[in-house]
Amino acid sequence: MLRCTKAAGLAWRMVVTLPPPSSGVDDEDFKPLTREQAHQWRRVHPQVSPISVLYGQGWVVLLVAALVWVISGRVLWAAEFAYGAVSVWVPTALMLWALLRGRRSSVGAQAALAGFFFWEGVKLVLALAMMAATPFWFAYPTWLALMAGVMVALKAHWLVAWRLSVRLGRNNVQ
Repeated sequence: MLRCTKAAGLAWRMVVTLPPPSSGVDDEDFKPLTREQAHQWRRVHPQVSPISVLYGQGWVVLLVAALVWVISGRVLWAAEFAYGAVSVWVPTALMLWALLRGRRSSVGAQAALAGFFFWEGVKLVLALAMMAATPFWFAYPTWLALMAGVMVALKAHWLVAWRLSVRLGRNNVQ
């Protein structure tokens, strides 16, 4: 509801009233899972280890870098591709290490969220710094190879996570 009022005769003030949020599901219809139902759900939908995803991402990047070397015949392109991927992988590994290390402590939800955003910022700054340092490692970098490495590393993360979840789901269903 939108309502406009004149405040103290000088200016108009606009007040917006929003309806209460609704999830579309009545609370009366909600039934918590029993212990057996929750156990069954976890067997069908297992959690994927973030460390496994990180290792898988590294293996995919190494495989594609080797393919770049074999197909192009240029070691430099493969090295630049790998460096682009490493500039994604190393900051991600650092963030994962920090978040898993902090998981052992009993901090509140707000502190955990603040920690996540802090380490996400560190990850972004480190990735940008590594990309900015590229000319120090390669005299005349091929930016296409570098960006291809970045893109493969970013997409490999999701591909590996999906593949692991499918494999874990198949292994755990009776």
